[in-house]
Amino acid sequence: MDSVAEGVIPEAEADNLLIIASIFIEWDAADKKIYDWNYEATKTAIRRAIAGEPAVGEVLAQKDTAKHPFA
Repeated sequence: MDSVAEGVIPEAEADNLLIIASIFIEWDAADKKIYDWNYEATKTAIRRAIAGEPAVGEVLAQKDTAKHPFA
């Protein structure tokens, strides 16, 4: 609903969208920053999905060379 309130998701389309997000936060994580980072990452993912970003061509071009920043 924060994304709807901020205009990222148009209110008129909110009832017609399904967004599934899988977020894992370690049970014993005591630092609130972890929650904040996951919250912001989720909102960023929603914003990008609604905007159609990244484009399929961009993803295809990078699919074999993309690296996870923490792997």
